[in-house]
Amino acid sequence: MGKDDVKCGGPLQCAHVEGRRNKYLRWDRLNAICLCAGHHRYYTDYPIAWGSLIRSHFPIHFWHVEIERCKLWDRDIDAVLARLKAEYEAVSA
Repeated sequence: MGKDDVKCGGPLQCAHVEGRRNKYLRWDRLNAICLCAGHHRYYTDYPIAWGSLIRSHFPIHFWHVEIERCKLWDRDIDAVLARLKAEYEAVSA
C-alpha cells in the first residue's frame, strides 16, 4: 500500500517474486512478499510492473532471487520441510 496507484482490497496473500513453478525457490522466504488480494491479482496480470516494484522497493528479495533462480531443486521435500521447521523454530524462540 502506498507504493503504487493500485487499489488495495481483500485478504492478505503470499505472492512469489519468482513464480511457484520454480521449485528451488518456491518455499524460500526471500521469494515471498505479502500482498492484499487486489495487489496480488494486479501484479499477476502485469509481470513487468511486478519486476519493477520488486527491484525498487524490495532489492534484497530481488537480488536473492536473481542469484538463486537458476539452481536446480534436488526434489528432496524432506530437506525443505526440515529447513522450514528450523526457520520457524528460530523465529519462535
